Amino acid sequence: ALGKLVEERLDTWDEYLDAVMFGLRTKTQATTKYSPYFFMFGREARYPSEVPQDYL
Repeated sequence: ALGKLVEERLDTWDEYLDAVMFGLRTKTQATTKYSPYFFMFGREARYPSEVPQDYL
């Protein structure tokens, strides 16, 4: 995923790292049927678009 984002600008990989890692950590794994985030925090992650405006 990270390689696709920085194909032509290899010096910008660090700008995308947080977003790519969030995607990997919140993706349900085929073997466990849970995301790594769930195992760490005991609940599924809320995406930024799911956070209520009054909370921000």
